[in-house]
Amino acid sequence: MTRIQPRWRTRLMTPPAPRIALGGDSVLATCYGPARSDQLASFALLDGQPRWQVPLEQFLLADALSGAELVIDPEGDAAYLVQDATVAAFAVATGRQRWLVQVPSAPPFESFTLAGSPIIAGHDLLLRSRRSRVVVLDCRSGVVRFATADREPARDLVVTGGALISRSLAAADVRAHDLTTGEPLWTHAMAGDFETGTRVAAAIAIAHRAGDGPYLLVDAGALLAIEPRTGAVRWRAATSGSVSFARIATAVVVADGDGVRGLDPSTGQARWTLPARGAMVAPLDGTTAIVVAAGSTFVADGATGHQREYPGHALTEHDRVLDAGSGAAIITTDGGVARLCWLDATGLREQQLGEDAARPGEPAPHGVVQAFLTPDGAVTLDTAHDLARFDR
Repeated sequence: MTRIQPRWRTRLMTPPAPRIALGGDSVLATCYGPARSDQLASFALLDGQPRWQVPLEQFLLADALSGAELVIDPEGDAAYLVQDATVAAFAVATGRQRWLVQVPSAPPFESFTLAGSPIIAGHDLLLRSRRSRVVVLDCRSGVVRFATADREPARDLVVTGGALISRSLAAADVRAHDLTTGEPLWTHAMAGDFETGTRVAAAIAIAHRAGDGPYLLVDAGALLAIEPRTGAVRWRAATSGSVSFARIATAVVVADGDGVRGLDPSTGQARWTLPARGAMVAPLDGTTAIVVAAGSTFVADGATGHQREYPGHALTEHDRVLDAGSGAAIITTDGGVARLCWLDATGLREQQLGEDAARPGEPAPHGVVQAFLTPDGAVTLDTAHDLARFDR
């Protein structure tokens, strides 16, 4: 595997838990300005040049236990910064603050700290809270549209079929609410151990980005396809051991302790099986998935299971998918080396992002902690607080 040099790299003066977000032709980052003042900064995706910095007077980025979350809408127009009970919207082009709210306006406040990245669905900003399970704000005004009546924090949250669906470790269940009204739709009590692994969490988030199709859930030794509005189980496929899955147009590709299978997305019936036990999968495009197994990485056709193999990767239990789709994926070990994988006319290509050796005077190489796909590469933030762009 070749290691590529970044197109550009810039060292950020950052708080203990910096965040970046990618939108349009800009990369935004939480960082320090003069005299360690809290700032939100914009950099050009093309060359990494600074565009603007704005002060964050209502935020305290130095508090490592109250890390902020940053997200940009799909159009690249607005960015949203969340910390504790404070939420603010900024114009991506200029940095102008559009609104800032405390949620709610008077105590007791919600707490969005360490709850995970917000989700944007249309004009809705969906936030996980440690008080209410899910709080939904209007992206245009910051007005709270509704908060669910549940009091257990959500492990993760997706939107599909007009429903917001969340898993809760504290309640050991999955609950669905109407995205328009916030009214409860259904509850699924977890029959088995609650799966908290990063592989399943990443698979759930990436599989439901399109916002349609059944909700996919790993529970009690099975992958379930659940109807978003009713909670009815459409199909159930048995699994064993650690599970990873990817939804593509032609199949649901599942990797577990028994191998890799391509399931019919309508019925859950297995169309094909490959003997790659303990692998990890991610979607590449509508018809293929990338499979990372012990000693090899290959592309599997969703309809037939036909594979093109590329040996040379040692899988670890900490490997996870950081981003995937549109013909590419970023896969990394926990705090370690990140790999950019993509398809071109010659097949699967793979390049290492960042470093495989320690810098002079430092005990270990710096691993990637955040990464986003671009149309022709990736943007990463590493543990040295270096923001970088890589091209294929």
